[in-house]
Amino acid sequence: MLMREVPDSRVLDLFAGSGAMGLEALSRGAASCVFCDNGQEAIACVKKNIDLLGLKEQSTALLMNWQDAVSKLAHEKNSFDLLFLDPPYKMDVGIILSTINKAQLLDPDGIVVLETGKNLAFEPMEPYEVIKERRYGDTMLRLMTQKEQEQ
Repeated sequence: MLMREVPDSRVLDLFAGSGAMGLEALSRGAASCVFCDNGQEAIACVKKNIDLLGLKEQSTALLMNWQDAVSKLAHEKNSFDLLFLDPPYKMDVGIILSTINKAQLLDPDGIVVLETGKNLAFEPMEPYEVIKERRYGDTMLRLMTQKEQEQ
């Protein structure tokens, strides 16, 4: 779904878990990836996978909750072409998207890849719009961009 957007992109895998999404992007030519998770075991797994794949130079692993990570990345003036969001299914996706928007972490032409449960009632909030949706079993995958600002 993202083959054309991945090469040379800057990626944020905000709820990294094993890091599968970010590692896949790096293996397909992404320039860099920041992996964030608040679980010590998850970040240990990410670091192990980064080492096994020889992707240390392009990777940063942050052991912190998503709010602190967004704040840190915004303070450092980071921005990303691709944001992978796979939060726990009971989390409020609207708060996450709003916080990312306020922090200006997504480049104007960037894409958010949001993974949720298939039953989540979801309406995209400003400035995001859904450009693709796919269902995989109990999972819903949504690709979103930012609407062009009218002047």
